[in-house]
Amino acid sequence: MKRLFITLKDIGLKRIFYRLRYEFFFKIDSKFPNLWLHSNRSIIKKPLWKKNLLELNLNKNILKKKNNNLKNIKFTFLNETKNLIFPINWNNKNWSRLWQFNLHYFDWGRKWIDEGLENNIWNKKIFMLESLLDQWIKFNPTGFGDGWHSYTLSLRIKNWIWFFRMFPNLATKKRIDSLWLQICWLYKHPEKCHGGNHWLENLTTLVIASLQFDNLSSKKIYKKSIFLLEKELSSQILNDGGHEERSAAYHLLILDRLVEMAFVIQITNNERPLWLVNIIKKMTQWAHLITLENDQIPRFNDSCKDICSDIKVIKDFAISYIENKENSLSGLRRLLSKNNQKEFKKFKDYENKKKVINLVDTGWILFRAGNGWEFIMKCGKSCPNHLPAHAHSDLFSFDIFKNGRPIIAECGTSVYGNNLKRKYERSSNAHNVLALSKKDQLKSEKVNWCEPVDVWANFRAGRKANVIKKSFKEYKNNSFIISVSHDGFKSIGVLYERSIKLSKTKKNEFEIILIEKIICKNELIGNQIFHFGPNIDKNKYTPSIKSSKLIKNMKQQWINSYYSYGFGNTVPRNTFIFSFVLPVGMHSIKSKISISSL
Repeated sequence: MKRLFITLKDIGLKRIFYRLRYEFFFKIDSKFPNLWLHSNRSIIKKPLWKKNLLELNLNKNILKKKNNNLKNIKFTFLNETKNLIFPINWNNKNWSRLWQFNLHYFDWGRKWIDEGLENNIWNKKIFMLESLLDQWIKFNPTGFGDGWHSYTLSLRIKNWIWFFRMFPNLATKKRIDSLWLQICWLYKHPEKCHGGNHWLENLTTLVIASLQFDNLSSKKIYKKSIFLLEKELSSQILNDGGHEERSAAYHLLILDRLVEMAFVIQITNNERPLWLVNIIKKMTQWAHLITLENDQIPRFNDSCKDICSDIKVIKDFAISYIENKENSLSGLRRLLSKNNQKEFKKFKDYENKKKVINLVDTGWILFRAGNGWEFIMKCGKSCPNHLPAHAHSDLFSFDIFKNGRPIIAECGTSVYGNNLKRKYERSSNAHNVLALSKKDQLKSEKVNWCEPVDVWANFRAGRKANVIKKSFKEYKNNSFIISVSHDGFKSIGVLYERSIKLSKTKKNEFEIILIEKIICKNELIGNQIFHFGPNIDKNKYTPSIKSSKLIKNMKQQWINSYYSYGFGNTVPRNTFIFSFVLPVGMHSIKSKISISSL
């Protein structure tokens, strides 16, 4: 009950009111769609589709081939393949909700187009688009099922627009009427209550979609949406350029959407809003700063690479817009940028030669020691108080990479949903941290660890720790020291500080010395956790540990765990755990790991 109260308190009365209002009207309108259609008839009627606008197609006749004998189609989402029999059941209770969401997105159709444009070889599935569009319209009446969720609407609306612009013969009256109806539903049911990436997704879609039509309603939607987007970005994008949810993957997803929208505004309105250009620059600079070797990205919070396109693709797309030039893009991104070739204007602010990157507002610090060694640590705010949906209990967790390969790395994200796997992946135990609990938990089958970020359910969090101290220093001999402390163990009477020293002793060698300082008022149990990357030989890298004399019941063990490469895609790896009992008093634990070869 206490964690629920803290969660609601952090969300705030205003947002709770927005959420209740959103849920109320969504449920009423979904239950009585005819009433909703009648009350909004003035905005829904007469969708005037702008023909010959944003012409992206290379072959107008490519979809004239008919296939009337369609029986089934296979889709693979979240590394799970299903064979769907026609007509498709778009709302199957036996599927995971996220898998079903992916079906409704129609991102798979855009992927077919991108692949066809890149290779000039069209997947035979592209000829199913016409049937799939009509099936969706027929079996997803207004307000019914996950297809009318505001997030799935946002993605599908954009994808349908690309289909109709690529293949004008797909833009029949029935499909255009359905598209406009979906836009109007989204406009009336936005996720303002949630904020974050969902709200931005709604707004960027409404801006793009409203520009495809020419009526009073579309002009009203555009004017309101672009105003709200500017206001929301000024709040959600941090001073250092990061997004407030502090997930590299969601940051990149938002940047990708903004650039896409910016291109559409420029092509259709011949405008480049200065505030939008500046936001895209700021977010692109941040993306360059956090890019790891081999185009890997930090894994803090929910940052599954499946969420977004490759970071290099997104950065190139953003630079193409900023500099008004076509670069090494492919698919629809290349077609959008080709419509905008203007005078070349080099933007040089992406160069990053610093060894230490301190992203103060995002709360991350990176140390690049050379020869492909990279260290990144989370030592700041975990999430906005009102929006903990993608937060993990990973404060002071760190990852170490060599040429983009994970050497010491947290679990990552492989699943959404209110389940045990999701609970584990958000918890301290899935990260490279110190875990503490009261001693009375020692003999419990399930230890109730004190989480600095009290994550619970699928997308909730109660108490959120504050960073008390952070200091760091870089030395000329390729070494780096950081000391940090937080108040996340205050509820069990603990003062806590973590210090890490990193040294590149020789070519291709790396040494980590980690010191935990703990002052406790009660007897505690603890685990110091090191998650190693896949295929790392545990026999070579067992940490050397020294502790103060008062610490009791010390035990070292290797356990089997897993590393997530994406949704539904995990591989086995080894985790080292040093467990102990802490009597009342002051304690220190010093761990040393030397990585000499791989």
